[in-house]
Formats: sequence, C-alpha cells, structure tokens
Amino acid sequence: MKRYLLLIISCGVASMMAAQSAYQTYLEHGYDSVRTSILTQMYENERNKPNEAKQKKIAKNIQKTYLAERNDMQEIVLESDNELITIAHNLQTVVKNKDYSSIWGCLQANDTVTDIRKRENAELLVMEHLYKVSDDISVEYIKLSDDSVSIYLFDHIFFEKSISGAWKACMLQILYNYLPKYWHANYNLKTYIYTADDLTDYIANIRYGKPELQVEQYDVRPRVYANNNRYYIELCYFNDWTGLVRSIYRVDINNEGEANIDLVSDVVLHEYRCGVIF
Repeated sequence: MKRYLLLIISCGVASMMAAQSAYQTYLEHGYDSVRTSILTQMYENERNKPNEAKQKKIAKNIQKTYLAERNDMQEIVLESDNELITIAHNLQTVVKNKDYSSIWGCLQANDTVTDIRKRENAELLVMEHLYKVSDDISVEYIKLSDDSVSIYLFDHIFFEKSISGAWKACMLQILYNYLPKYWHANYNLKTYIYTADDLTDYIANIRYGKPELQVEQYDVRPRVYANNNRYYIELCYFNDWTGLVRSIYRVDINNEGEANIDLVSDVVLHEYRCGVIF
C-alpha cells in the first residue's frame, strides 16, 4: 500500500518551482531512468497528499491522541550508552563519510537481528544531487530485483513490533534530513542530538554566531513511549536557522511489520539563527 511520505521535497525558498523546472528538464531531455522514476514518484507523492486544511486537521487529531495516550504508556529514556543511541550515531557517521552501502548494516547490526528486514534482493540506496541543480537534495530509495526503484521505503522494509523496531523505523524516516544538501536546501539540514555531548560538540563547531545556550538547560536524551503496536519517539535536532528543536513521532507497526510514521509536533526549545543567507 502506497502511503504518502512525510518528507516535503524542498530545495529552498523557491523549492517547488526549482524542482518542477528540473523535473521538466529531465522529462524533455531523457535523463537516466532511475532518476526520472524517482522524480516521478516524488511528484505523485506530493499530488496525493491531502490538501493543507485536511493536513492540519489530521495533525490536530494526531496531537490530541498523543496527549491522551502518552501518560498511560511506558516511558523509556535512552542514555548515551544505550545500543539504540549507538545505532543512531553510526548512521550519522556513515552518512558523513558518504558510506551509504553501510546504512543497512547499521540498521541490521548482524544476521541474527529480527527487528528489521527487507524484501529479498531489495537494496537500500542513496542518490545524491537528485535534481542536478545548484540547490539540491539527496534521497534514499529501494532498488528491487527487477531493477525497478521505489521511494516508498516502508513498502519494502518491515519492522518488529518492539522498541528497537520502532526506533529503527524512525531512524530510517529521519535519515533524509541529514543526507547531503546543497545551497538553499541547507536551510532544511538537521543535525540530530542524542546526548548532552552531541549538543556540546555541535555548538563548539558552529562557525558563525554562537547560540547563547547552556547545555545543562536542556534534557536532550531521546524518549520512547511504548504500548502494544504503537510507539511515540521524542528526538532533538539542531538547525542553524531555527535552533534546538524537539520532534515527536508516532510509529505504528502492524502484524505484517508494516510501519506508518506521523510527525506529532516540532517544538523549538531554543531559538537560533546563524545569520547566513544563501
């Protein structure tokens, strides 16, 4: 079943205009079939999304459900030595090193892991410079045994109904936020903060105006709330044009291992703007 994706395809201020222009160029000039197929699916995904009013209604209902359910769910705070944090850090490292062939290995860890699996002969791949324009993005996609491709990762990757399964589904969902971006697309770049040390290191390496932020003010440890086949996952990220933000995701996993993820909310904990304008 095709589920419209959470990600909004964005290349900056004039994102959709630039993307549409690039897409039209590909159609007119017959660029490679993989890139054209990915672009076609992305635009179909955008067209199939509910309209803005309906999206706001859906979001409001999701937030209402979250507030009603969370207090009755088991809360798990992930400390820095938790193996799930290790998985998250490893994913950040392989993306930073552009070692995309290791992404699946980070998620699966070893052949005995049962909390994540993919269709036989399916490959999880990354395409950089999707549009081949200056303000550009990268995307994950699935290559199937017949050489067809799909951007709908969760139609081909399945998860165990467990905290680790939900965590890995969430990690896969947010991966696009820190895949390589170029020029205007960097406005949307997110660096996920899983520990106090992560936040300290990130602030220390900001090249422009340092945020007036005391690390000890904020508890950035991820939290997982679990109950049967539903999970809420709280994560923090830093964006140089927004600041420190806490995101909450709802992860539902059915008996077949199909995951559905919704963004519950984004709450700015500390506002910051680096001052850079592309």
